[in-house]
Amino acid sequence: MRLTDRHFKFDWITIILFLLLVSFGWLNIASASHTGDSLNYFDFSQSYGKQLIFIFLTFGLIVILLAIDAKFYERFSSVIYILSMLSLIGLFLFGKNVNGATSWYAFG
Repeated sequence: MRLTDRHFKFDWITIILFLLLVSFGWLNIASASHTGDSLNYFDFSQSYGKQLIFIFLTFGLIVILLAIDAKFYERFSSVIYILSMLSLIGLFLFGKNVNGATSWYAFG
C-alpha cells in the first residue's frame, strides 16, 4: 500500500465548510465585541481573542483525529460510547449549576 493511498484522503468539502462556519462564527463574535476602537485580533482579554485560542486548539485536535486510522474507531467504538455516557451521567453528580441549569463540568 502506498503512503498516498492511506493518507490524504480527506473529505475536502466538509473541511472547507467547517472552515467557513468557524470563520463566520469568529467574525460574528469579533463584530459583536467591536466598540468602535481599532480592533486588535490577537487581544486575548477579549472574547474574540479567547475564541481564537480555542479555534487553534481545535485545529490541532482535528489533525490528531484525522491521523488516527478509522479501524481504531471501529475497534473501540463501544468503549468510546460507554465513556461518553458515563461523562453525561456524571453531570448529575459533578455538573456546574448556573442559574438553575446544570451545564458542563467546571474545569479551572
